[in-house]
Amino acid sequence: MRLLMSLLCAVLLLVGLSAYAGAPRVISFQGKLTDTSGVPMTGTFEMTFRLWDAATGGTMLFQDVHPSVEVDNEGLYNVEMSIPTSITFQDLAWLGVEVDADGEMTPRYRLTSSPYSFWAINAGMLEGNSLADLDLRFVNEGQVNSITSAMIRDGEIVDADVSATADIDPTKIKGTACTGAGTAGYLAKYNAPTTLGNSVIYQSGSNVGIGTTGPAERLDVSGRLRVTDKARIGPNCSNSGSYAFAVGNANTASGSYATVTGGRMNVASRSYATVGGGYRNNA
Repeated sequence: MRLLMSLLCAVLLLVGLSAYAGAPRVISFQGKLTDTSGVPMTGTFEMTFRLWDAATGGTMLFQDVHPSVEVDNEGLYNVEMSIPTSITFQDLAWLGVEVDADGEMTPRYRLTSSPYSFWAINAGMLEGNSLADLDLRFVNEGQVNSITSAMIRDGEIVDADVSATADIDPTKIKGTACTGAGTAGYLAKYNAPTTLGNSVIYQSGSNVGIGTTGPAERLDVSGRLRVTDKARIGPNCSNSGSYAFAVGNANTASGSYATVTGGRMNVASRSYATVGGGYRNNA
């Protein structure tokens, strides 16, 4: 049974360092191999190195097999492992070692960083810029008034980027801008596909006027009123006849071209019949 007695490990990578192209993706590992009595072993051995995401159990992240590792008379050996880009070292990792087919030794070794790697990460993040340069180029989360026009390229602002309460000049919104001027009180109408102006309909309080800016009733029409089918004016009136006309209260014009011009509960049931008014008259 072989035993890994001590670990002299120089880890040249640090958590997150893999994101920067200039950092070496190599781990240099040195250890001492002894038997169970502590006697150094010497010779050539096959060694398998595995990276795990936990001290015990867990998921294996990487495996590197070295078929011929030279171990000197003091039991010391050194290997270099090339780490794939899929290993980011953004979380803790443990190294497991197996010699020949003896099974992985325990415990696993937690990877740590060398002091200079802290500076290497800082240099990689700056990417040749000073801290002052970064303040001008990048925005901190929650920073007020941090986005300037110079930072935005045309066409890059989409609907999801704009607040529902944003105060934006509609003429600057492509495809939705309408221009034109109007007068307070008038309902707007389209004079052209993207141009608004006044219509002839005017609202004053709860009254609406057509052709007048001083409507005295709920609907006040200044000018002629033309009805090309049938019409009824007043509560509970009925005009079921073709081109029938009923005015008043509960009057009925059921004959074709029949007319009731006033009164209450009058009926014009025959074609072309007319009731001028009164109460409960029939024609």
